[in-house]
Amino acid sequence: MSKTSRTATAISLVVVVVGGLIVESLKDFPLSRWVGRGARSIWEWLHQPFTVQRWYLYILGGMAVGLVLLAMRRVLGRRQPPWVRTYRSDRFLELDWKWNYWGNQVQEGTVTPFCPRCGTEMVYSRDGPLGRTIIGCTECNWYPVFEGYPNDIRNRVFRLATRSITTGAWQEAKSKTR
Repeated sequence: MSKTSRTATAISLVVVVVGGLIVESLKDFPLSRWVGRGARSIWEWLHQPFTVQRWYLYILGGMAVGLVLLAMRRVLGRRQPPWVRTYRSDRFLELDWKWNYWGNQVQEGTVTPFCPRCGTEMVYSRDGPLGRTIIGCTECNWYPVFEGYPNDIRNRVFRLATRSITTGAWQEAKSKTR
């Protein structure tokens, strides 16, 4: 049993014990008798038989089925097109870039540069001239300079990858890498 489930179990136990003590102490309080009678009369009213036309039940059943289908669609998600599983890297701005997906879109925070020479993940450096970023490879000591700050460069690659997906150019890039 994990620590969080043990904590949740302990809290539930404390709530039940404290709630039971509160109910027991209020048993003889006049207000509790009034609430008890009110709750009992509501309970009896809910259990009285009544007639319902079938079309009410059909509407209610249709709404229930619709809600279940919506929940399943939300949980399972739409079926992803094939590019989601295959197109996860490309060469932009003279570097190799890799990313992941969130649903059917490139997850912006996962766009990562890799050295085209040795395949090592590259490191951002803000030591470049004002408004420029150096993305360096620590293995082969290659340090290209780019216009913009690191976030600007990642956003540009994100837009290039998204454009490649929407225009279908990703298929050409994928066939070149095979």
